[in-house]
Amino acid sequence: MPERFSWAVSDADGEITTTDARFALGAVVAPGGSLVAARSGWRPGPGQPGRVTASSPTPDGRVTVAAFQRINTPSRSAAPYIQTLDAPKVIDILGAAPPHSSLGRHDLIVVQQNDQLHSDPNNALLVRHVVGTPSATPQDPDPAAGGASTDYVPLARIRVPAGATAITNDRLDDLRPPAMTVALGGVLPVASQAERDAIVSPYEGMAVWRRDKDWLEVRAFDGWRVQGIAVVATAAGLSAITTPYQGQVVYRADSGEHYWWNSTTWVPLRQVTGRIVARPGALVSNVGTTETNIPPLAVEGVRILLNRIYGITVTLLGGFTAAAGDSFGIRVRRDNPTSGLVVAEWTWLPTAVGLDDYRTVSAPWRSDVSDSAARFYVTVTKLAGTGTATIYGNGRSSIRIEDVGGDPALWKVIT
Repeated sequence: MPERFSWAVSDADGEITTTDARFALGAVVAPGGSLVAARSGWRPGPGQPGRVTASSPTPDGRVTVAAFQRINTPSRSAAPYIQTLDAPKVIDILGAAPPHSSLGRHDLIVVQQNDQLHSDPNNALLVRHVVGTPSATPQDPDPAAGGASTDYVPLARIRVPAGATAITNDRLDDLRPPAMTVALGGVLPVASQAERDAIVSPYEGMAVWRRDKDWLEVRAFDGWRVQGIAVVATAAGLSAITTPYQGQVVYRADSGEHYWWNSTTWVPLRQVTGRIVARPGALVSNVGTTETNIPPLAVEGVRILLNRIYGITVTLLGGFTAAAGDSFGIRVRRDNPTSGLVVAEWTWLPTAVGLDDYRTVSAPWRSDVSDSAARFYVTVTKLAGTGTATIYGNGRSSIRIEDVGGDPALWKVIT
């Protein structure tokens, strides 16, 4: 019957069945594939539960299975078992089944659950050695062969070579399922995004600890939300945050920058970009009345957002053939070096003839567009006078574009 006796009341005979008891216990375990199934997995704890290792320090014909406790929802019932190996178990592989003289074989170490309710010979939990068949192409044996219980979990494969005298760790293949399980409402450790995504029907508020990323995620609105400020190694790591929310902040270790999610993409928080021309010598020469682009100061591929304020700072090292009465214009244009929108401009009045007239100018600009790959160019033009200008690098000419915010309550454009 689908109705089970509740914990803890008796049936008509004054008993609670073992299945009723297991169902009741499963109610406090993280959910599995249905509303009444518990999640199978290892109980988290120190060490590596259920790991099979060779004898140490000197390998021999035996292996050791580490102690463990696990929840196992069987294939023959939705009522989970709590399985316990409370101390390491030593299993004699070569003593129980000596190697073939010329052929190798594959053996298995498994955790197998018997239950007389399903016509098994007893109710024992078995951590046992399943011996394979020697062959030129060895195959894994079937732990359920001969009518044995089908409720088993493989722990390790042992590749036994012909004439083996000892079992070494390089002959052991770890077959343990990686999944862990915890109490209902607990933080579930998962090894990867793939293991997280394999959780069947996660509930709102369910929490997982990403062991591969060292961060906490909580299920919300049909997605997994990273909690707090996540740390990623590179730009590629941003894609590991599979359900970002608007305003979420992430720290990128390789650039030392914080990024925030603007509902569409990751944007550097207070982005700074620019160029410094370190090489000596002239960048452009004999600048007259024709507006002249300074190619080494071109900045391309800049992400800008509509209505944000950007601080634009330009430093130029110039040399002039005349001074008194001469003036030059410095402009920063967007998208085209000679016809693009002027986003900032200043007047430069030379103070002396020759090199080393060094100027730094800056101005705020409120963006009129969103662009994922904007381009900015610095130009110089003679406005008045008789002389010409030459712009040098020498580690002093530069442009810097900095995102300084966009809060309309703090930044106002006065018209």
